[in-house]
Amino acid sequence: MPYPGGPHVDIAVIGTGYVGLVTGAGLADFGNDVVCVDVDVAKIDALKKGKIPIYEPGLDKIVSRNVAEGRLHFTTDLDTAIRAARAIFIAVGTPPKADGSADLRYVEEVARTIARYMNGPKLIITKSTVPVETSEMIWSTAMSLRSSVPPSRIRRQGATSGRFAWFVT
Repeated sequence: MPYPGGPHVDIAVIGTGYVGLVTGAGLADFGNDVVCVDVDVAKIDALKKGKIPIYEPGLDKIVSRNVAEGRLHFTTDLDTAIRAARAIFIAVGTPPKADGSADLRYVEEVARTIARYMNGPKLIITKSTVPVETSEMIWSTAMSLRSSVPPSRIRRQGATSGRFAWFVT
């Protein structure tokens, strides 16, 4: 059941693996309009047909209810999802490298894409499993491509040892 009287937010969740799909479905169930984005065309086609690629008790019902009620959508069109969203969740894979450290190339690629298509204020949230200072890398990557944004219009909200979200207004 949607949160009664709660604020409505247009959200993009980038990545439809376990973390992204569960996050997107949950956010839609609270009344937000959510688009889940993935580069895997077959996965998106399956989700559009109601086929859930992971097992989480009750997830299938939450997904189908929110799709039927028009709050949850699936697409491969990342640039349109970024432009339409006010909040963007990065939930892409971070597979281990040979040395055991996290491979952040997908996170970095998403940060570059967000910067490229950002058209207004955005809240960017990292849901991917990443090392502590990764959000600083995301910040640097995104802002290096957005050099036209004056520093006075950028606000970062941080936790103790790293930035986890920022606003560009």
